[in-house]
Amino acid sequence: MGLALFHISISSTFGYGATLTIAKGVVVQAGEQVQLVVRDSLNAQEAEITSGKTAPSPGDWRGIRVYGSATVVGFSGTTISYGGAADGAALDISGVSPAINGAQIKNSAGAGIKLREGASPTISNGVISGNGVGIEASGDGNPVLSNSFITGNLYGLRNLNPAHPIKAVQNWWGDTSGPLDASDDTAGGGLYNPGGLGNQVSDGVVYSPWSNLIPILGGSFTISEGAITASPGITINLSCMTCKEFRISEDPSFAGVLFQQFTSTLPFSLSTNDGLKKVYVQFQTSTGNSSQLSSQIILDTTKPTVTAMSPTTPVKAGDITLTLTFSEAMSTGTQPTVTVTRPGFLLETSYTITGGWHNSTTWRGSYSFTASSGDATYVVKVSGAKDLAQNAMADQQAGSFVLDTTPPTTPDLTSQVTTPTKVANQTLTGSKEANSAIIINNVQRVPLTADTNWSYSYPLAEGANPLAIFARDAAGNDSTPLAPRRS
Repeated sequence: MGLALFHISISSTFGYGATLTIAKGVVVQAGEQVQLVVRDSLNAQEAEITSGKTAPSPGDWRGIRVYGSATVVGFSGTTISYGGAADGAALDISGVSPAINGAQIKNSAGAGIKLREGASPTISNGVISGNGVGIEASGDGNPVLSNSFITGNLYGLRNLNPAHPIKAVQNWWGDTSGPLDASDDTAGGGLYNPGGLGNQVSDGVVYSPWSNLIPILGGSFTISEGAITASPGITINLSCMTCKEFRISEDPSFAGVLFQQFTSTLPFSLSTNDGLKKVYVQFQTSTGNSSQLSSQIILDTTKPTVTAMSPTTPVKAGDITLTLTFSEAMSTGTQPTVTVTRPGFLLETSYTITGGWHNSTTWRGSYSFTASSGDATYVVKVSGAKDLAQNAMADQQAGSFVLDTTPPTTPDLTSQVTTPTKVANQTLTGSKEANSAIIINNVQRVPLTADTNWSYSYPLAEGANPLAIFARDAAGNDSTPLAPRRS
């Protein structure tokens, strides 16, 4: 994502706070002699602000100027490069003290960071390289610089007010011998390091103890495929501001795995058995120190299947809901194609079922069947569904169900019904169609069986007891009732 910058001044015009947010990953390309002026609020965390030229060079644009009126300023993770035109600075801060963590300030013709009017930021875990002056401070601020990579600058850190020392310990200055400090001010409590082969520092810089190792800054990695993949071949995306080499393995001991030259992307092959994989990356700097990170991914090369379907028993005409259960969590953004087919001697009749995911393993759809659809055994076929790893299922016959729209015959009552009677329980008997149940007054009294005769002892209540009797088959079709009886 890119954004061209011609000239922006972030300031209040009518008393309202002005805020500019540059989103993570956005690259802002500044035009020649452009300066970004901040008087209110700027959030540029994890964005890049650089030259707009095809072949950039130091001093292509003026840089960012932050005034003391600024209320919120965010530069953590920001990259600012090729600024410093007109003796300016890539980042010029007056009177405010933002936290600058993990930033890269590079290739400025003037200062990388200029601090004045009491500006006292905490600068940590950053890369300050290739600038005329890495950091230049004036006034009586109390900036703190730590765990940073300061190298390749003509001057590493210059304090224009050495009577007000700047704390800058545990930084890498470009060599294990530390920064070059050619001015002996030890008599006044200062430091002196004429044999330092690192970037030069002025008086008024407390640089000891320095780091003998290059800090591993911004070391991270991601797996392009995310949390799950259908293929053992994956892509590793690497990031590190100060690393020279790296190595990757599923073995945390890295047995037999050699370091290789740092690159931002690399293909990697997982072990082939399905399951949870843990991937380890080890970063290393040119001073030999290393750090290790890990991440997880699931390898799933198995195609999903339908493991259960309902209904399977006979169903009657009406809206029939099909429920399909899959063998694993599915990609609910992909709908399966579900068809119901009635086999025919010469021609099949198929219906497409519309529906959607009930949860990650359950799909439901419905279709309205009528008597004209035809009584038969219907076959359910499923295709097109994908699991979370994007394995596409093979076309599958998921099951079948019977459509039965024909009601059973009306049952017969062969026993005599005496009325009035003093016998509280009347035994009712009769005949019925096989594979049907007997319903008396809307309650199933005789279960569905293959028997063709039925019997039930019906409890009477005091007074009139109307009896409505009918048969119900396995699909739920009801016969016409017997003529109403009284007992």
